[in-house]
Amino acid sequence: MGHVSSEPRDHGAELTHVLERAARSLETDERVRALFLAGSRATGSEDRFSDLDLLLAIEDESFEEFCEEWRSWVGKLAPTVAAKPRSFERGFLINATTPSCARFDVFVRPVSGVTSEPGWEKPAAVFDRDGIGQRLPEPRSPPTVEHDAAWLSELIYTFIRTLSVLPMLLERGDLVRLTQHVQCLKQDLLELLIFENGDPPCRRPGAWAWVDLSERLPASDLALVATLPALAATRDSVIEGHVAVASRFLPRARGSAARAGESFPSEFERAALAFLERELGATIPHTA
Repeated sequence: MGHVSSEPRDHGAELTHVLERAARSLETDERVRALFLAGSRATGSEDRFSDLDLLLAIEDESFEEFCEEWRSWVGKLAPTVAAKPRSFERGFLINATTPSCARFDVFVRPVSGVTSEPGWEKPAAVFDRDGIGQRLPEPRSPPTVEHDAAWLSELIYTFIRTLSVLPMLLERGDLVRLTQHVQCLKQDLLELLIFENGDPPCRRPGAWAWVDLSERLPASDLALVATLPALAATRDSVIEGHVAVASRFLPRARGSAARAGESFPSEFERAALAFLERELGATIPHTA
């Protein structure tokens, strides 16, 4: 087995070389009308593990041909252990990873798309043959997720139902499934906290609930989640996990339901908590 260095790797330096190679190799291809730097490295908000985001503007008549040749031009940017192409309505994306696990993404779009459809942010030009950067539309607002009283009601119902099957799965010895149930309950708690904090929009598209989570929730709410007990596939651990999450979720959910003008399923809650106490001796105070 080869020696694996324990020294931290500077992905920033490696990705700077990727950017330099991209500028040199792509500028020799007349089909590439502009190369832009996007993402955190364009705004100066990156850390040493941030990826490199590149945007290519390709002349319209050569767009499909250029995308079909992606292996050739990606290979000139850096050695990779993974390079996955993805087609979107708005363009073509390559997610690539180097042997040191530095990541770079190349978003390829026809010039007509780049200049007519706004992106999520303003990129920085690396080279720009035709002044495309001057014709870019203003960035559009980030997406939002529609959360209403009906969504909240469903979240609360699902949480209590998941909680109520704990005795059954313990009886069946299904501890692995129960560890997953605790994770589901934690996710419900996070989604409730995000909802309570105004469901702020994502800075970029993707999995809305987890983007910039540490920035989207106040320290007190992050601590509420961070102090949950560690989980193991044992009877005591899964019971403790269910009780800990429920003790945090249910009072907050009742308050959220009241503010949203939605009824709280009090009878369902009382039945589920009485069932847990009767079967397992697990005590979770009723919220009302």
